[in-house]
Amino acid sequence: MQQPSTERPEHWNPLAPAEDYVPLAGASIGFGILLGTALVAAVLLGVRALVAQGPPTDQPDPNQPAAILLIFGTLGACGVAALSCWTALAPVPLYRRGGLSLVTAFATFVMALLLTPVNELGGAAGLGLAALACGAGAWALGRRIRRLRAGE
Repeated sequence: MQQPSTERPEHWNPLAPAEDYVPLAGASIGFGILLGTALVAAVLLGVRALVAQGPPTDQPDPNQPAAILLIFGTLGACGVAALSCWTALAPVPLYRRGGLSLVTAFATFVMALLLTPVNELGGAAGLGLAALACGAGAWALGRRIRRLRAGE
């Protein structure tokens, strides 16, 4: 029985990194998405508080503080998610870091849309639990990223 060769084929790119960045990429994307989702849940809690304090209206006003917080808070959370993924992927080449960071920002926006039923069904308690759960998951993945970057 012939043993499989562990050497690279001759046509293989000699400049390609020998490290396996797939676990780091997965953990970094998950970290960014969970951190961004926790921030979006916190933004939605703030929006709920502002809406509860404001007078009832027949027509929404985009210049109200709740609308401004919703728009810029969600975009800011997507930006934080992309930036945190970018930072966690420091050993990875730039074009891959950029692509994965953009994917993370878009996935955070999708998760923000998925928080709508949590807001409707669970109210403030549901959003708070979602923020805590996503924050705890981001913390755990942050620890994993540190271990992966340290080579453990």
